[in-house]
Amino acid sequence: MRALLLVVGIFCATASASAQRTYAGPFTLGTLQARVVSEASGIACQPDSSSLLWLINDSGDKPQIYAVAPRGDVRFKIRLTNATNVDWEDLALRSSNTQGQYDLYVADIGDNNAKRGNVTIYRASTPHDSIDHLPMDTDGVGMVSDTAEVYVFTYPDGPRDAETFLVDPRTRDFYIISKRDRQARVYRAAAPHRHGTTRTLEFISTLPVSMLTAGDISHDGSMIILKNYLYTWQWERNLNESVADALQRPGMRVAYMPEEQGEAICFTRDDRGYITTSERENGGSNPPLYVYLRSDDARGKMLQHDAKLPSISIAPTPNKPGFMTLRYVVPEVARVSISVVNMILMTMQTVDEDSGEAGVQEREIDVRRLPSGDYAVVVKSNTFTVSVAFTKQ
Repeated sequence: MRALLLVVGIFCATASASAQRTYAGPFTLGTLQARVVSEASGIACQPDSSSLLWLINDSGDKPQIYAVAPRGDVRFKIRLTNATNVDWEDLALRSSNTQGQYDLYVADIGDNNAKRGNVTIYRASTPHDSIDHLPMDTDGVGMVSDTAEVYVFTYPDGPRDAETFLVDPRTRDFYIISKRDRQARVYRAAAPHRHGTTRTLEFISTLPVSMLTAGDISHDGSMIILKNYLYTWQWERNLNESVADALQRPGMRVAYMPEEQGEAICFTRDDRGYITTSERENGGSNPPLYVYLRSDDARGKMLQHDAKLPSISIAPTPNKPGFMTLRYVVPEVARVSISVVNMILMTMQTVDEDSGEAGVQEREIDVRRLPSGDYAVVVKSNTFTVSVAFTKQ
């Protein structure tokens, strides 16, 4: 319990940023209520003392946004009365012109088969009135209703599947980044945005990554973070620089443990870390909320010794081409399965499934038959799941 309180306390703290940023984690912040937030596809963090997280579900849910406490309890939800959840994929939060409120932007941009004629962004407002006595919906969660502003966009070069949506806090420009292109395509819609209009997005550039599933811009606008299923990257942004220009530089890979269908990321309220969660769409347990925190100060270094998941690492086996050495810690005697998945989380190789003793475990994995590319090793038991990404040259 002390470890969790320590993590929550740091999550709620404020501190200044520095140019050199390194992160430790993941630390378990909490777990979502799977019966309500069952396929989280977007997350945003409210930058005030409430420490609220805002989440959306993927397609199939009603058009509603969930307000969640840091430990994962659903506080209430906002039902958008004029919206439809065709394929909601990302969420952004920005300060509102009204004191004490924030704008929530929902990106209905998913398009697995690239057939949609247009995509939609909804803008709603966080409530400013008391939420202590809300009417309950059928799932037992209090609900408020809001009518969203609706912005419709088309692509200049044909439909795209996308899961990453950014709102620049400095300009309010929108950015949509495609998922399935070999090199992700970046599109922009310059502010101001007008309710009820249909506009054509502007193609900006490409990124040398693929399968991007989420992103965020820090509340102060100085950092951009993007992720796919295996890796997370961060960009530093200069004061007078556009998001598009910042993304032209190589991103710095930062700490991330691949999750089952991990499709949500956001900066913490103080911009000193980031939070991720997973859809867990294959019948997994309640989805964890993971937080990664700055490790280049005394507080972050202390956290590295507390509340962390079982450690895992992988490296080429010395003097044995085509083999990787996997090391991981089993916290207690458990039946463990080990598999290798590719960058779209498809199982490529089942390594082992057997009872494991508690403590440090080490084994070699033969990857000679795998084609060159990015992969992850997943170690799973009935009490934990850990994973680590690697690249085969």
